[in-house]
This record gives sequence, C-alpha cells and structure tokens, in this order.
Amino acid sequence: MSYGLKSYDDDGYINLHSDYSSLVYAGEMTESASPVRPVYAGSNAISIQDYEKNTYYDQGWVMQFTIDLNVDYLIPFYRPDYNGQEVGILDVVNEGTTWVVNLVFGGANTNKPRVFAFAPLTELPSSQVTINNYGAVVYDGSGNLVFTDAMQPLRVDDVLTISHPSSIRTAARGSCANSNNCHVNFTSDQSTTYTGSTSNTDAKIYHVVPSAYGGLAFSNDGGFTRSCGFFNLGSRPYRWAYKSWASFRGAVKHPYGSATHTTGWLGDFSGGVHQQVSGSCGYSGFLGALIGIAAVIFTGGIGLAVLGGALTGFVIGELTVASAPSLRAYEQDGVFDQNKSYQLIMTDASYYGISTTSSTQGSGPSNLTYYYNLSNPFWWWADVDSVLPNGTTSQQYAEIYWDDTEITDYANSIFADFDGYSYTAGGNTYYKGGTTYLLLTDEIYDANNNPALIVYYSLKNVART
Repeated sequence: MSYGLKSYDDDGYINLHSDYSSLVYAGEMTESASPVRPVYAGSNAISIQDYEKNTYYDQGWVMQFTIDLNVDYLIPFYRPDYNGQEVGILDVVNEGTTWVVNLVFGGANTNKPRVFAFAPLTELPSSQVTINNYGAVVYDGSGNLVFTDAMQPLRVDDVLTISHPSSIRTAARGSCANSNNCHVNFTSDQSTTYTGSTSNTDAKIYHVVPSAYGGLAFSNDGGFTRSCGFFNLGSRPYRWAYKSWASFRGAVKHPYGSATHTTGWLGDFSGGVHQQVSGSCGYSGFLGALIGIAAVIFTGGIGLAVLGGALTGFVIGELTVASAPSLRAYEQDGVFDQNKSYQLIMTDASYYGISTTSSTQGSGPSNLTYYYNLSNPFWWWADVDSVLPNGTTSQQYAEIYWDDTEITDYANSIFADFDGYSYTAGGNTYYKGGTTYLLLTDEIYDANNNPALIVYYSLKNVART
C-alpha cells in the first residue's frame, strides 16, 4: 500500500489494514431444524431403534442453523456443548440473504452446539455496526468502513492443519444372515490427534469445515429349501438377502485442559434391508427370482420419502465443500477426501462478549463452585431422556444429587425442568453446569424381553447457592 493505515500485533502479524475489511462477530445463528437421526425406512427396511443407532451405527444428530446476513461470505464457528463433544460442520449454504449451516454432533439430542457467524465489517448493514463516540474508525479508499474499535476483529488464538483417518473402522464387525432384526457393529474406532499451541477451554470456539465422508457396509445372501406339502413331494426353494450400512462424516473433538484436537468419524445416516422370496414348489427347482433388494437405494439415491426421522425443514442446497448434501447409502466400504487437509481455527468467545454458557442453559451467579462425583457421596445434575423403541420421546426430566442427597424426588415424580438450568428446593437454588461428564444408556424390557424404553442419562456438574 502506498498510503493508508496498517498496524501489527505483538507477534508481528497484521491486525489492521485499511485496504481490507475486518472480519467481525456478526451474531449467533439460530436453530432452524431440530436435531434428527435419519434412518432408511423404505421397502424391506430393517428397524433401527435409538439405542441401536448408538451401539451399532455410531450415529450422531444432524441439525441446522441459520442467520440472515446479506454478505458475500461467512465463517461459522461452533462451541461444543460439553467437554470432548464430537462436532462436524457438514456444509455452509447461501440461500440469498440467508446463510445455513448443517452439522452433526455427538451426545444426546439436547447437547446442541452453538454456532456463531463472522462476516466482513464492510458488508454489514449499519443497523448491525457499532461506532463509539471516542476511539478509532478506519475507512478504505472508497469510503467503506473497514475497522471500528467497538467491534473486535477476529482474533486467531491457534490454527492447525488437520485431516481425517484413512479408515473408519478396522475391528471385526460381526455378521448377519437371514434376519430382519440383526445389526453388525459399524462403530468407528479410528482417530488422529493433532497438537496445537493453545489449550481448549469451554470459552473456545472453532471453525473447520471437513469435506471428509465415507461409509461402511455389510451384505450377505443365501438360499435353502423346504419340503413341499403333506407328502413332502419335491421341495420349495428360498432365497434371501441382507444389507446394512452406516454413513459417516468427518468430525472433530477438542478436550478441555489440553491443546489437542482429535479428528474422527461420526455417523449421519444408517439403514438396513432384508428380503426373502420363495420359488415354486415341485421338482423343477428355483422358478422365482430375488427381486432387486431395495435397489433404488443405491441407484436412484435417497429420497426424503424413505427416511425415518425425515429432514423436514432442512435446506438442501449447493455446498461450499466437496461432500454431498444428500444422505448416502453404501453397498461397500468407502472413504472420500480423508487425505484432504483443512485449516482448524480457534478463537475465544469471551473476547467478543459472547456468553459461554451451553445452548440448553442460562447463566447462574458468578463465582459458583461446581461439583461432580459419580461415587459416594453423589454430586450431579442428570438430564434424563426417555425414548420409546419407535424413537418417540415419552418423557424428559432432570434429577439432582447434592452431597449424596437426592434434591429432586424420583419416587414421587418431582423433577427439575429438563430444559432449565436452575432448580430451587429447601431454600437453595441448584445450577446445572456446562460440562457433560458421562452419558449412560439404560434399556428397559417388557415381559416378553423386548425393548420397551430406552433411557439416556446426561450427567453434568452442579452448583448451589
């Protein structure tokens, strides 16, 4: 530049240049589509219950956020809901003046990450721009506002180059045969850890849009015969086929107290199909044919009509990354873009005045001491999510233990608000902490030993005033 203003930080990096607009915090994105875990529900579908999505398919929750900004580009940062939560931004979609972020996350459906938008200051409407009465304001040669000290420019606390593992699972998966209620184990067991220079805390937020995706698949088929009729004259041939799959997306987790970041895989879609057909009875052998077992899944793509946990309200548009917006089924194992490198950027939410509470809670008084202990004496706040085998939520509530004493009253159905963050009893107010220490799943069976209820416990720390 021959004229203008340029300044550097203590590390020698440019933090202000009058030829370029500052990238500033433009607002928190709002939830536009609730978390879902879609499964194939079309012809010959195998039922996949919520607890099976956890145990066999490693399936996370797909969720959508939006913000209305008429800008040319936007950089989303996410804040995990708890320590070590897996999060993966699937895509960033521009729909006119609305920006859409689809992501997948681990944990319970209530463990929603928060997403924050950063955009060029010069493109923001004046209604979203703050200028102090005193301080520094900088314009470029065309008169566009490129800096104001009232809006902190993006500060990069750490940046790393990361990529995803070359495989999703290497351990044995098990096997299924002629069954419509069998599942092999697709749970991912591969990860790669990268070390940065700045420790993760609950105030850190992250930007990375991995394009890595892939899937695991299993198939089996066979045949058998049965005698025909009362006199066993001849035999009837049968053919059967089984397929199941799990689709995965690249995700990252950022454990608190360390500078490490772990890349891995988290499921976004699963499915299974089973079919059995018979031929004619007699001596001429197999006269029937196994019809194409859900062939449309693999040749015609996935339509919303065959999805369980349908993506109602989701925007599916052009992506800014290579992975496809539509969910994908797999006939065989495949991993794509796993060797592509991405830039992981870290910054601190508090630097921009962003509250660092989790999405499901408010904020308690400052200087509280939070406790968590799984063994005697008990200290925890447990969010409890009861789900029927068909995936319908039947009840949500919270239980509180403080110093080995149950503050809520399970026996008399007295609970804390599942979506709340505080509960008052006995002259004290209890506050839910922002860290999930343990996720537990309990299966309750009926008299016929069939799953009747799946109960999810999210154990968090708790404080008291």
